[in-house]
Amino acid sequence: MYQHILVPLDNSGHSAQILAQLPPIVWQHRSAVQLLSVYPPMQAAVVGQQTTVHAHQLESQASVEALRYLDRLAMPLQERGLSVSTEVRFGDPVEIILATAQTSAADCIIMPVPWCGGDGHLMTTDVTTQVIHKSPVPVLVVRHEVRQRPGGGRLRTSRR
Repeated sequence: MYQHILVPLDNSGHSAQILAQLPPIVWQHRSAVQLLSVYPPMQAAVVGQQTTVHAHQLESQASVEALRYLDRLAMPLQERGLSVSTEVRFGDPVEIILATAQTSAADCIIMPVPWCGGDGHLMTTDVTTQVIHKSPVPVLVVRHEVRQRPGGGRLRTSRR
């Protein structure tokens, strides 16, 4: 049924919780899983009139760190028999998620969505909403727990 599943993660640490709760269809079909992290484009660091760090250097460093993180997340899934690939890209998250789904021939996207258990409230982000509306393949939304801050405010776990 689903042979290639794309799982965009927002690098919050909280969204990675869904990897422990992948739906049964992933395991039944031994789907290939692609973990994707998307960062906004980096900008060069300029001091006065001199560029001290170029954007490509910042992106390269961020990419190395993000791939290490994704590889750590992939390991338990690989140990359980899944084929897992990782990728880091820079740009608009919605565009990158949809383009990656197309170029990798993903037939399903699984999006983590924060959920506050106390009031049963899903906190969909603009990114999630746009991916749901624009995706040519099914999008499965999987909730993950968000803890409350002391004083009652919700922790935001997704970047916009």
